[in-house]
Amino acid sequence: MLAGKTASEIFDNIRHLVQSGGLQPGEVLPPVRELASQLAVNRNTVAAAYKRLVTSGLAVSQGRNGTAIKARDTLPALEGGDPTTPLNDISSGNPDPARLPDLPRYLGQIARTPRLYGDAPIEPRLGQWAEAWFAREIAVPFAVNLASGAIDALERLLCALLLPATALWWKIPVFSAASIWCVTPVLPPARWRWMPKGWILTA
Repeated sequence: MLAGKTASEIFDNIRHLVQSGGLQPGEVLPPVRELASQLAVNRNTVAAAYKRLVTSGLAVSQGRNGTAIKARDTLPALEGGDPTTPLNDISSGNPDPARLPDLPRYLGQIARTPRLYGDAPIEPRLGQWAEAWFAREIAVPFAVNLASGAIDALERLLCALLLPATALWWKIPVFSAASIWCVTPVLPPARWRWMPKGWILTA
C-alpha cells in the first residue's frame, strides 16, 4: 500500500516497493488525484513525487495512461541505486568503529602554532601566494587583507574610504539590505534614489 505525507516520503515508499518487488515493472501507479485523496495530501505533493520517480529512472510517464514503473532492463536509477541490484542499501547505517581511522593519533602529529591577538591575520606563505596571484592582474600598489565574508569586506572598505554624507552608487545586481547595513556605520540617515543603472544613496 502506498504511503507518505510529503513528496519525499511518497517517493521513498514507492522506491522501497519497487526494490522489494511490491511493485512490478509496467505496473501503473494510481492517478495523482486518486492517490492524493487516499493519502489526504495535496495533488501537487503526489505530482512532485511522481516527477521525482520519473527523473530518477524508477518510473515512466505515459501521458494520459498515467505513470508506470519502469522496466528493469533499462538504465539503472539515477537516485537510490539500481532496483535490480542484489546489494543491500546501508546508506542509513553506521560504520564499524573499529574500522575508522584514529584521528586524534594522526592529528596529534601535526605541528600547530596557536594564533594570538596581534599576530598576522594571514599565514605568510598564503599571503605571498595571494600577492603573486593578484599582481598578475593589478598594476597599482595593493595589499592583501583578510575578511570574514563579502559583507565584512564591504564594511571595511566603506569605513576606510568614505566620509559622512558621501554619495554612493551601487551597480546591479546588489543586495540592497546588505548595502544599507554596510553604510550604516559611516553615513548618517540617508535615502535611496533609483537610477537607470543602479541605486544612489544620498545623505
